[in-house]
Amino acid sequence: MKRSNGEGSIFYNKTRKCYVAVHRAGGEFVSATGRTTSETWDALDKKLLVNSRAVVGLPKNPMLETWWEYARNEITLEGNERTASNRHANVVRYVLPTLGHVRLSDLHSTHGERLVPEVKRKGLSPSTQRTALKLARYVVNLAVEQEVLGRNPFTVVRMPRVRVERRFLTHEEVRQL
Repeated sequence: MKRSNGEGSIFYNKTRKCYVAVHRAGGEFVSATGRTTSETWDALDKKLLVNSRAVVGLPKNPMLETWWEYARNEITLEGNERTASNRHANVVRYVLPTLGHVRLSDLHSTHGERLVPEVKRKGLSPSTQRTALKLARYVVNLAVEQEVLGRNPFTVVRMPRVRVERRFLTHEEVRQL
């Protein structure tokens, strides 16, 4: 059975007793297997999400932590040295403890939605929660820019709202001024 818009085809392999989906991506055939057709399509979509080309010095489907170390050392990042140092410290402090063990192909918007409460649970401010999500987006955007990943799943995650309480001076404080 062919999928629409050139998205591949699927068939049941009787000897292997599983479904096999095949797609031609960039001149190479990519295949995936599964027990059901939907499971097989999901596996194929996941494989197509991560670019099949090998990046020198990087495993084929790296974890987020491995990707960040590679990007930090091998890609020229914008900003001066101090900015890069602060960015790295914050990525290590806020993003990697929660998401560092997740493979790039497995990243989903739910990981971003889980990151914010995890940072909040540590008692950090909404501003820091926003910073953690921005950094996670930044790290994954680097993978998208380098064509290692097809899209950034964190772009759909909503930023936590920052509620600022306004404080006015009391009559006594005004009198003292």
